[in-house]
Amino acid sequence: VAVFAVVGLGSALLCVATVLVDWLPKTIPETRLRTLLAHRLVQLVQALRTNKVIVAVVFVTLATVIALGLPKIRWSGQWGESSQFDRALVQEEERVRARVSQFDQSRLIVSTGESVEAALQSAEQVAERLAETEVVGGFASIAHLLPSEKKQRAVAQVVQQSPEQTEARFAAVFGDAGFRAQMFEPFYQTLNNPLPPPLDLRLLTQSSLASVARAWIDETQSDAVILTPLRDVKDTAALRALIEDIPGATYIDERDMMGDAQGDQRQRILLAVTLGFLVVC
Repeated sequence: VAVFAVVGLGSALLCVATVLVDWLPKTIPETRLRTLLAHRLVQLVQALRTNKVIVAVVFVTLATVIALGLPKIRWSGQWGESSQFDRALVQEEERVRARVSQFDQSRLIVSTGESVEAALQSAEQVAERLAETEVVGGFASIAHLLPSEKKQRAVAQVVQQSPEQTEARFAAVFGDAGFRAQMFEPFYQTLNNPLPPPLDLRLLTQSSLASVARAWIDETQSDAVILTPLRDVKDTAALRALIEDIPGATYIDERDMMGDAQGDQRQRILLAVTLGFLVVC
């Protein structure tokens, strides 16, 4: 943009100085309208020079307009704030979005890692902290469906250490929910035998839940990426601070990112145009 401003303005100035001047007539014939306009302008300038009251009125009027309007002006780095949307349309859009999707498509937390296991551990920490706070209205995490291998082995160790306690807890929790206790007898028997290997992404993608796993996990790049969709983010600053120390976790807000990028672009354009104008002058 800076090169365009310098070259464009310089070329225009050069054309005016060399080409346009030669195209102008040596003498300009007088016309009644041009003579009248020039005469009126001369009278106006002379009136401003001699009548200080008119100058004072104009100055006071301009100063009043500036004084009243200046406090209402604020700088915004986002182009989207330069216009006001109809409140009724905004409410209607939010209502439709709430019915179509339970989560905000432009706000999510991304957990990355050198492997799927590392990304899952990051996503687990994100889910645990979001569940303990109220900075968001809701979220969905693949960690509930596919825990990390580390967590699965820790749970298996606890379960196998006291199978009687595990059986009692299952009977209490699922019995209150209306399940029959004998339905879990095969599960209780497996606790006395070596457990199968932990569930991983490969096994999950071979099941009927493959579409769910692929929607939240991406390992086609060099790092594994896991998405945690959010709903009704109430405090962006608090949310960023909440996950700040979680390895690989990043909060992404597409609206803020676009606004910041557009604001930065606008500042760069203004700076480039100003520098170009100064160079040409």
